[in-house]
Amino acid sequence: MSEILHQLRLSPESCLDGLMAVHEKQLADISLTEQRVLDETRRISRDIDFVFFRHFSETDVRTSQPVAYIIDNTSGKLDNRKLARLHHALWLNGTVPLLYVDNADSVDILSCIAGPAAKKAKNWNYLPLDKIYKDNKNISDQIKRFSAFCLADGTFWENDLNKSYTDRKNSAHNDLLEKIKQADRKILGVTDPFVRRLLLITILVKYLEDRGVFKARKEFFSEYATGANSFYEVLRSGTAKSLEELLGCLESRFNGNVFTLERNGKTGGLIRKLMKEMADAVQTDTDRNGRSYFWGIYDFNYIPAEVISYVCQYFTPKNENSGFTPVLLVNLMLDQVMAPGDLNGGEKIFDPACDSGIFLVSAFRRLVFVNQQRKNRRLDARELMELLRTAIYGMELREEDAYIAKICLFMAVCDALQPEIVWEKLKFCDLIGNNIFIGDIAKKGKNALTACNASKAIKGFDIILGNPPFAESLPQTVIKDLKKARINMPLNQLPYHVLASCARTYLCENGKLCMVQCCDFLYSTNTASMRSGFFGKFTVDRIFDFASINGLFENENTKAVVIQLRKKRPRDNNSIIHLTFRGTISTDEKICFELNHYDYHYVSQAEAKDREFIWKVNLLGGGRLKQLAKHLKAAPTINDFIKLNKWCAQNGIKARKNTVKTKQADWPDNTPLLTPDAVVCHQIDRQLLDTADTGRIKALKNKFAFLPPMIIISKVNSLEALFWDDGFLAYTDEFVGINISENDGKNELEIFFKDFTENIQTLRACLLLLGFGTLTAGEAAHTKDIMNLPWPQNGNFDLLPWETELLDDVRDYMDDYIKYGQISKLLKIRTTDDHLENYSQTFLRLINKSYPKMRMNKYVRNGNLVFMFFSFSEKDDPVPEIDGFNHEQIMQYIGSNEYVKFLQTLHVTRIFSGNTLIVIKPDNLRYWIRSIAVRDVDDTITDILKRKKHR
Repeated sequence: MSEILHQLRLSPESCLDGLMAVHEKQLADISLTEQRVLDETRRISRDIDFVFFRHFSETDVRTSQPVAYIIDNTSGKLDNRKLARLHHALWLNGTVPLLYVDNADSVDILSCIAGPAAKKAKNWNYLPLDKIYKDNKNISDQIKRFSAFCLADGTFWENDLNKSYTDRKNSAHNDLLEKIKQADRKILGVTDPFVRRLLLITILVKYLEDRGVFKARKEFFSEYATGANSFYEVLRSGTAKSLEELLGCLESRFNGNVFTLERNGKTGGLIRKLMKEMADAVQTDTDRNGRSYFWGIYDFNYIPAEVISYVCQYFTPKNENSGFTPVLLVNLMLDQVMAPGDLNGGEKIFDPACDSGIFLVSAFRRLVFVNQQRKNRRLDARELMELLRTAIYGMELREEDAYIAKICLFMAVCDALQPEIVWEKLKFCDLIGNNIFIGDIAKKGKNALTACNASKAIKGFDIILGNPPFAESLPQTVIKDLKKARINMPLNQLPYHVLASCARTYLCENGKLCMVQCCDFLYSTNTASMRSGFFGKFTVDRIFDFASINGLFENENTKAVVIQLRKKRPRDNNSIIHLTFRGTISTDEKICFELNHYDYHYVSQAEAKDREFIWKVNLLGGGRLKQLAKHLKAAPTINDFIKLNKWCAQNGIKARKNTVKTKQADWPDNTPLLTPDAVVCHQIDRQLLDTADTGRIKALKNKFAFLPPMIIISKVNSLEALFWDDGFLAYTDEFVGINISENDGKNELEIFFKDFTENIQTLRACLLLLGFGTLTAGEAAHTKDIMNLPWPQNGNFDLLPWETELLDDVRDYMDDYIKYGQISKLLKIRTTDDHLENYSQTFLRLINKSYPKMRMNKYVRNGNLVFMFFSFSEKDDPVPEIDGFNHEQIMQYIGSNEYVKFLQTLHVTRIFSGNTLIVIKPDNLRYWIRSIAVRDVDDTITDILKRKKHR
């Protein structure tokens, strides 16, 4: 291998932990996850020599992530044509994002996400995005940019120079989805179930073609259309009768009602017309963007079965809050409850809302892999069908959706068999009514449970997982069920009911559940009672919080969490791991879920049950913020102050969209109406006031609500407060007002207004910390949250410096971080000297209370890292000039590889060397704000105490 690859630390002689040879016998301790990737790599091509994995610590919830394929082409064994075809296959597979091709005098770097170039079908071009030449004068910069270090710690994806490697819009899986959408629209599939099923069958037959199943029977397609070599050509030139005969032959051979296509009253002539339209929809020439349609560009031999299931989610109906479950999330969830090393291979799996079957397909593939590892051979067709029949169960509301799940599971079975075995031996079974049941869980769930228990003495499913639709409506069967049990379901949310039912009724005693829920499960006051009861009954192991991520389900408005639990009754000291995922580039592009040290939070089961604000605290940073929130939550509130002074508080009026007359309101006609548009430069602009038309608004019970003097607080503009003392003024429900019921309280109201405006920054931070709204950009605050803001009797919050710093960062940084992810200030801004000085000042002010002699020596930027050196003594401990060091030299100086392991997992580490503490973190502002300094002090003291204990 070349010297360039050696410098990149991606050769066997120089690489970090994580490089694995594809064709050599692996060590016994290789994880089954890594083994699956290596097996798949061998299936794709014998020309790939290595896979580089990003490793995480044993306590990390993420399993090893394959990052790059490496091909040793120094002998020139592969020309550009072969490399182009191989790159195309890797693009189709989409499992590993990067490809390094090592040539004699250069290294080519390609993206397996952004995709290969093709002017027409099967005419692939070999176009590396970057080339590193050994005599390039900028080679040192390129080495840093593409080195194993950047791959190992995930910072490769955050480098602006690497944007071209992360364009998910050009991924094979996204492109396939778009092409299928186009084809479906072209044949009007949404209005005709017949043509949509024909499209699904077309995809299925193409899958079998690409897998080589029909090679066992030469000239198979020509039996149904003269000269036809593919199903596409049968569609193009065959007759309705020939199509029916072909599908009849496949159904007879495979069984399972997979290839059934009922006429539904359609004549032969109409079917022939639809066949031609279908052929046009999947044609082999190019679309308007110059990209080939999927029949020519896609080879389903390389696309994983769960990806096909992901794409087929398009055919299942979605409401506005639902979206496609990405494969990245499916794998993360399965890693928790179906880690290959923890499976015995006979588990019973249940998805109560299986949609296209993406969870069931992925779970089945894991069971297949585990059984093959244990038997040390491939499973035969009979064993695979027995495993499917006894292990996989699901429910779906519509028969057509259940049919889609059945097709995807059929492909998953075929995936595990050699093509000739599929044709000769595979006999599928009709899963609908036996494994997949039609209806909601209240009506048909017990059928699935009965089917599962027929082959197992233990009652219930071992593993339940899924993503129920985020529907704010409950089927009548569910409503009846809830009334019978005297249970109220908050917000009529269907996923809450599915979660509760599965945990209570369908999970076996030692089973595991992992299920997606809308984020209101954690962050709504309406769910407080249900949440408290839930945490009181079940042992919750982890909560994966995606409230900070926009577009996780292709729908930016959908915010979700994942609950992982066991059925056993919890102990109060059970520690729930609350993981707050953030919207980084690699997360947004579905490459890897990034986590750092500050995203890990631990919540006792008792806290989860009783402290409703604990989740918001963690989302905004955690650490001492919990202590501060508890203190603020116990303080008197604005509502208490209003009651004490016998004032009135009133929400604004809600304008009607129609002109239906209502009861006469208690204010005169043409009363001025304040709307958000009338607030300009912190003042009310009279020229922009609307008119309170009594025919458009609801009558209010409190006829004094709009009488001056009053304070009007905006719910949409960060608590902006306005004082009004100039006549009757109505205001919309984007505001909440406070006024006096007696005329002699004006002075007190003015004093409150003055104190409120002086404390506005603190109040804004408290609203973010203690309120249950404001998770989404543009979201209005809740009136109840404003009224429950802490309010000291004297108007003085009297906060400690560290408390002020925490609240400042919540307001100035964390709110923005939650709402905007990778484009927030914390991730976009690199640290300045001022940022680092502010961090060190806070760190030293707090730690000096325990270690008064501690001081900062210096900080050094090296690549994308900052090294901050602190001394525990007053002596000038020598600090080397490491500005020009590479990672290897830094490791030699520190004398440990420990920091690499920590950085690639949590991006944060502290090294103690003699009297010196070295804090090492990336140079994103996220890691160096003052609230992080507060948390780092607590962590440092904990580390010191642990070191003393083990001496």
